[in-house]
Amino acid sequence: MSKSGDLAERIARAAAASPAGNGAIAAPPRSPAPAAPQPPGGARQRTVRLTFDLDPELHRALRMFALDERTDASKVIRAFVQLLNDPAVRQAVLEVLHV
Repeated sequence: MSKSGDLAERIARAAAASPAGNGAIAAPPRSPAPAAPQPPGGARQRTVRLTFDLDPELHRALRMFALDERTDASKVIRAFVQLLNDPAVRQAVLEVLHV
């Protein structure tokens, strides 16, 4: 038998033995995607996109920090926003804003 004939025969056998029973070749089972981390205190909420402009120097500083920490810049920004609940951090941000 030729190589192409042998291949066609193997494909036909696989299709006939498919678990779906319809002759289709079943795809290999996929491993489930890892679950997204849950925020503290409850179920995951929909995210909201926030877009803002940064000076090139600030952008580079953010990207370098994220790179050094092996994380995403968006996670760093989220951490900063969460830190605004700390009164000392809140006061420091207000001082920077009023300079």
